[in-house]
Order: sequence, then structure tokens, then C-alpha cells
Amino acid sequence: MYSVVQTQKGFKAVHFQENFYRLQKSNKNGTTRWICTKRQCSSSLTIKNETIQVVRGTHNHENLKRAVPIMKVVDEMRHAVCNNVSKPIAQIYNEHVSQYVNTIFFFFLSFYHLSRDE
Repeated sequence: MYSVVQTQKGFKAVHFQENFYRLQKSNKNGTTRWICTKRQCSSSLTIKNETIQVVRGTHNHENLKRAVPIMKVVDEMRHAVCNNVSKPIAQIYNEHVSQYVNTIFFFFLSFYHLSRDE
């Protein structure tokens, strides 16, 4: 399973098995080739119809430990700052962070109750 995220520069990236891939090219046959974001790494993915068709190469570096949910919150904050120029950045930040923290809190609270019931 993979997810598509947006980079800090606004480009799409694929997150798969704790590594990130950038788009190298789109082919006429409908496939897209994604290469590892680490320049010296030759690992790549081929995706067609939202399904990974081929995984090539072995990563020659450690996995990147960025959490996708946090990256999504940062991306949402970036968009909110750009779209709400009259709203203070600190207010946007506090709103998004508190929403994220509440989501995590309720997840762990639910998990705790489920584990206690067993």
C-alpha cells in the first residue's frame, strides 16, 4: 500500500515502505515511473491504474522516518496560510495542531479501552 503526498515545493511524491519517490516520467501506456528522492539511490516504482506494477532496485540508504499524517497536517497548514492571508499564521498553526492532537488523543483513548476490554 502506498500513499501520494505533496512535497514542500508542491510536487507530488509517493510514500511506499518508509521511502519517498518523485515522478520521473509518465508513459504513453498509462504507467508512471517514480524514482527514489535520494539522488544516489537507483530504486524505483512503476505504477499503473493506482497499483504498483514493479519495484526495482534496493535502497542504498536508511529509510526516511517522516510520518505521513504529520506531512499532511503541515500541507494543510501551508494551504490555509496561503488561502487565508488575513488570518494570523499563529492562529492557523494552533488550530491545525490542536485538531491533530485531539485526533491522536481519541485514537489512543479508543485503543486503550479496546485493550482493557479483553
